[in-house]
Amino acid sequence: MKHRDISAIDRQLSLLASVSSSIRRLGGKPSTALIDELLDERIASRRPLGVGSGCTEGESAAERG
Repeated sequence: MKHRDISAIDRQLSLLASVSSSIRRLGGKPSTALIDELLDERIASRRPLGVGSGCTEGESAAERG
């Protein structure tokens, strides 16, 4: 599965946060289902540091020598 760019997901999250805030100001209760889905997608899009390279967190292959 191809993941979307994290910055695109962040832009959607920012927009939804603004919409949710407006709904709350008007006395409503916004749904968080779409926000939850986007957060899950964002987490899945991140690659763990050093996976498969034998590097420790924050260490590059060049630093290992």
